[in-house]
Amino acid sequence: MKNMKYKIAGMILLGMLMQSMTSCTKNFLEYNTNPDEVTDDLLDGDNYRVGAFFPQMQMSVIPTHPHQFQVSQNLAGDVYAGYMAGIGEWNQGKNGTTYQFIDTWLDIPFKDVFVSVIGADQNVRKETGADISNPVVAFSSILKIASLHRLTDLYGPLPYSKIAAGGSLNIEYDSQELLYKQFLSELTQAIETLSNYVAQNPNARPMADYDLVYNGDYVKWIRFANSLKLRMAMRCVYVDPKLAQENAEEAVNHPFGVITTNADNASLKSGKGIVIKNPIQTMWDTYSDCRMGAVIQAYLTGYNDPRLPVYFNQVTINDVTGYFGSRTGVAVTNKTKYKDFSSPNASFEDPLVWMTAAECFFLKAEGAMRKWNMGVTDAQAYETGIKLSFEEKGVSGADRYIEDATSKPGSYVNLVFPAHGQKAPSEITIKWDDKAVAEVKLERIITQKWIALYPNGAEAWSEYRRTGYPKQFPVIDNFSNGTIDSKLGIRRIPFPPSEYRLNGDNVSKAVTLLGGPDNGGTKLWWDKK
Repeated sequence: MKNMKYKIAGMILLGMLMQSMTSCTKNFLEYNTNPDEVTDDLLDGDNYRVGAFFPQMQMSVIPTHPHQFQVSQNLAGDVYAGYMAGIGEWNQGKNGTTYQFIDTWLDIPFKDVFVSVIGADQNVRKETGADISNPVVAFSSILKIASLHRLTDLYGPLPYSKIAAGGSLNIEYDSQELLYKQFLSELTQAIETLSNYVAQNPNARPMADYDLVYNGDYVKWIRFANSLKLRMAMRCVYVDPKLAQENAEEAVNHPFGVITTNADNASLKSGKGIVIKNPIQTMWDTYSDCRMGAVIQAYLTGYNDPRLPVYFNQVTINDVTGYFGSRTGVAVTNKTKYKDFSSPNASFEDPLVWMTAAECFFLKAEGAMRKWNMGVTDAQAYETGIKLSFEEKGVSGADRYIEDATSKPGSYVNLVFPAHGQKAPSEITIKWDDKAVAEVKLERIITQKWIALYPNGAEAWSEYRRTGYPKQFPVIDNFSNGTIDSKLGIRRIPFPPSEYRLNGDNVSKAVTLLGGPDNGGTKLWWDKK
């Protein structure tokens, strides 16, 4: 019976997120239409009525559908963070990677979250008839925020607090300030709910059949929620330092704390009769639309970083064997030569990593540097973050790497397009220096954090926007008509065209909340450094 339930779940959920093997230029259904809604008969029994929504939400935190992943993550965060270069021939080279936006690309991230995540969370609340004091709703809230904080960091203001009214497409937007404060509050409530449940039911795992990340272990979900709270708190540090410190200290000093070991890393993988395919292989292999970025090549080769062969594949260009990246923001009209550059070392079987112990320790390092109560010094947290990253990637040599006080990022030489070459982006070294000024310490922390975050480009791009680190190369081609500064890089993506059609008055108000024009150069609420 249980195996049959998993097969049914797999058919429903995989049907919802069919792994299409064509390019990302397809049109998508309007987000108010959900053709994949499951029937009441299939949802009855064994808590399946509620449980079936959880894999759906988990598969949308980092989208597993290739189209959605490509536009929401690969051609946005991965490229804008400097991890990868888009080499597809979209719109004769004028597309989001070169700062001229394609309407369908702007729609996809918004539609994915509002169909697969918001709709699922509302259904969980409807079926349980409960609020966040119910552990199932608390679990749903954590997943919802894990998705929505990524979405607000793409667009800025979003419809959220008024959605509960339901039924209407004309939904008011909330400012990003309100969204962040609401998310932090809901995470705090969800953490409290699950902590109380665990105290009363220490061995219970009521959602184990529907959890592809932690197999129903609420203690690990509490740690993830605290880690997410720490991440979001740090995002606010330049706009509301008091809010940032209070929430960061609460997260780290909670009885269950944040993620501190790789065994507790949050990652999505196959299970429960559902096959998860990491879309990065589709990006570089099936589509052949991305290659290694020049920025990460400069840092990893300059540091002689042992993680380099874990991240990318070695190639031979002009009889020279090595790791070769391409500059980002290039108007590619013929990708034949670009395909020769190093591809990501990623396969369908790799889990999709959401958050790691290494990231948490780098967050602690920054907090400790700011004199917050992180329970560890900045030096200790920084070095632990590097060690945990090496452990996670399965490479040795962390101790030697940490003591390297001389290696710096390298210059970038392009053997195919020599004019794209650039001098080293930074002089920052690896070894911690307690005597360094705060800004040098910050660059050192964020640079190593950026390396450890790979391939989570969405988070890496947000951290670059927040801090200005690691220092990057400007795009080659900028088709934004002056709205995006090539040196600063893109700060957000514009609101979805479908929202202008269906919710125009409220989008116009949202632009006011944004505090600037609806283009890629307007900074988000937390982007205040």
